[in-house]
Amino acid sequence: MMLAHAPAVPEDFEDARRLHEGKSLREVYAGQCDALNCKKNSFLLKTLSAVPNAFDSLTSLDLSLNFVGRVGIRAVLEVIRVASRLERLTLADNWLNNDSVKEVVGVIGTSNLHFLDLSRNPISHSAGKVLSDYAGRNRAIYSILLDGTLINPALIRIIHQKADTNRAKACVDWPPASDTAVAAPQPPSQPPP
Repeated sequence: MMLAHAPAVPEDFEDARRLHEGKSLREVYAGQCDALNCKKNSFLLKTLSAVPNAFDSLTSLDLSLNFVGRVGIRAVLEVIRVASRLERLTLADNWLNNDSVKEVVGVIGTSNLHFLDLSRNPISHSAGKVLSDYAGRNRAIYSILLDGTLINPALIRIIHQKADTNRAKACVDWPPASDTAVAAPQPPSQPPP
């Protein structure tokens, strides 16, 4: 008889968790910002969990309306490093460059991430190659969005095909109906006329 269990947590996640034992996701992020001498993103400070060791609570992170930038992404990556259950990561419109993408993939490379959105970042062919390799070796990734980037459309199609193949082999419907998320703030709605 097979027992259902949570997906295995890769060793690098366990190392990061040991390093941050007793801290909350918010403290991990703030500490990394201090170490990198970068400004803390107020949205993240408000929305990341303040509960110590609640690393598995973060399953979705949407920073699409929050300028994190090329230095700030490094602090976010430490949060991602301990959040082994993260399935959705949206980094659209953050002015990330090719090196930033290589750093992101270096952290999420062995994760259970299913969705990655890097749309509208000034990334090009070298980032596209990294993402293509990532989609080919990490069977958990089902969708990589790259709208409005400088990556060649033919390479984007290859990346999408690899992610689609992963999804088909996993026999899953994507996206899921619901998830636990930290979402970007919504623009204020217009008052009724």
